[in-house]
Amino acid sequence: MKTWDKKNIVIAALILLLLGIVALYLYGNTLAILFDEWKSRVSHTEYDAFEASPASAKDVAGHYGHPEAAAIADAAYGCDGLYFYGDTGYLLKGDLLDQSAASAYTSLPDTIIRIRYGAPLQQMNEKKVAFYDRKAGFAPLGDVGDNQALTAYLKLAEQGKVAYLRLLPNSQNNLQLEDRCDFRTKYGDIFNPDIAWQRDIPLALKDVLSTYFNSEEGSKFAFAADRRNIGKVAVPGTFTGSNQYTGKPNDELAIILTNKDNSGPDRERILVLGYDDINHRGYILYNEVFYHTKLLITTYRDADQLPGEASALASHVGATYQVIQVKTDGDARFYLHYEKEFDTMGRKGFGAAEIDD
Repeated sequence: MKTWDKKNIVIAALILLLLGIVALYLYGNTLAILFDEWKSRVSHTEYDAFEASPASAKDVAGHYGHPEAAAIADAAYGCDGLYFYGDTGYLLKGDLLDQSAASAYTSLPDTIIRIRYGAPLQQMNEKKVAFYDRKAGFAPLGDVGDNQALTAYLKLAEQGKVAYLRLLPNSQNNLQLEDRCDFRTKYGDIFNPDIAWQRDIPLALKDVLSTYFNSEEGSKFAFAADRRNIGKVAVPGTFTGSNQYTGKPNDELAIILTNKDNSGPDRERILVLGYDDINHRGYILYNEVFYHTKLLITTYRDADQLPGEASALASHVGATYQVIQVKTDGDARFYLHYEKEFDTMGRKGFGAAEIDD
């Protein structure tokens, strides 16, 4: 009898196991999808609640009096959220999925909305493809203005009649998207999307500055944040000429950085950032530090507007070659001009007016 009981138990166990395997085969995929949808709803609910809250990581740090609280608060909310880090992005129409919407679909422009650095996006098919995949579908978040084409398209997408928007990749086939953590680490903690001049620094130059600020030397400096005219401390220009491939002037930058803290002597540093059109990257053309003084930058692209003391530099001035004047709070001055043979900025002073650093 004892042996018979063991047999029955084994047979029953095998039957239950077989039934479980059959059920998993038939309904496992459906159960996995339902579970993923539940996790997604929970994740988005928590993320939306955090975004809607007026409290931020800085608020938390201020409340508790510990800078570490900001990092802890950020870490608690994970890396949810996608941000565009390129210069200009284009969200295009996805595929037409329902022929009944063909007329409405055709009437909409191919480019539904243009986005800029720092624009937040939501991936709409995140369970099927990675966010950096060209097949990914998106919807913009935040203020997009009165865009009727976007509103109409998203309604069609919500109804399943069209696929969600596609982000046009750059020339390297990159979607230029990062999650919240990676975006903040490389860009967001340095370049504020809400500050126009920082947002508009070309990506190639953002990469140079990001690398510089993370270097031993650069970590001691930050953007000037006093009452000086920003047009005199962060000046876009063209210092190395035209791009040999596009024929357009290179987008470059002369910028003043200041001492990051109050330790040591007061320092300011001038960087001139150029664009290497051969290797498609930014680089530092000029880098010099000054002590116990504040600096201002003025650029000249018209020889007739050059100060008389700098008239000898008239041949270095033009629509695609600008001369930079650097001036101190003591009214000392010197000029920077591009020397193509050496691919650098030459420094020229004139008598007593030259800065003695």
